[in-house]
Amino acid sequence: VTQTEGEVIILAGPGSGKTLTLVRRAAYIILNGTPGDRVLLMTFTNNAAKENLSRIETFLRKAEYTGPLPYVGTFHHTCLELLREYAGYTKTVVDEGGSMRALRSAMNTTEFQNMNANFGQSGNTFMYNGVQYNHSNASRYDLICKLKDNLISPFDFATTIGDKNFSAVYSAYEEELFKTNSIDFGGIILDFADELNNNQEFFDTVTGMYDYVMIDEAHDSNLANLWAFRQICSKKDNIA
Repeated sequence: VTQTEGEVIILAGPGSGKTLTLVRRAAYIILNGTPGDRVLLMTFTNNAAKENLSRIETFLRKAEYTGPLPYVGTFHHTCLELLREYAGYTKTVVDEGGSMRALRSAMNTTEFQNMNANFGQSGNTFMYNGVQYNHSNASRYDLICKLKDNLISPFDFATTIGDKNFSAVYSAYEEELFKTNSIDFGGIILDFADELNNNQEFFDTVTGMYDYVMIDEAHDSNLANLWAFRQICSKKDNIA
């Protein structure tokens, strides 16, 4: 709790109080002089975010703190809000059902009528990261999600993995989303990363917003999540 500077890893078993430690740590940092709105706590669900904020607020109010509260939110919601606030982002987020409709629409074009017979590097299946994928849209969508979790774009996939058939599927899916100014959940983090890499004003604003970043259940985070929030705290490097 009191080790506030630099990188901190909390290692403990299930139910041993890791989340409570982060909650107490956030309150400790704020009560020792850091404005609440300079502290960011990330979690995986909206319910967990609400509960953690409530717990932090309880600690702070008991100490008669009346200043701003920290920002507590999910990875995707936080990135989306930052994009909308500081990058003029207007895309609409679609759920899994909307994503599957976009993929089916992309696959209904003439270009992909024979894709089921030609999918992958070897017949109807191919391997990626030790997992076999087939020509079904469910399998395609599953792989697209995994690629986005690892910050791999259609171009990256084509140039690093080499499966041009699937890269075409991935690109067509992204184009279908683009037509309706839509984005899926994994795409939010990709767009956030792209904005950080290519918009200096956005990068300077976002990386200067928080002095402390904490991630609850960090062991469940994917590469895209961790990369994004390491960027956010890159100026101070205070992450737990």
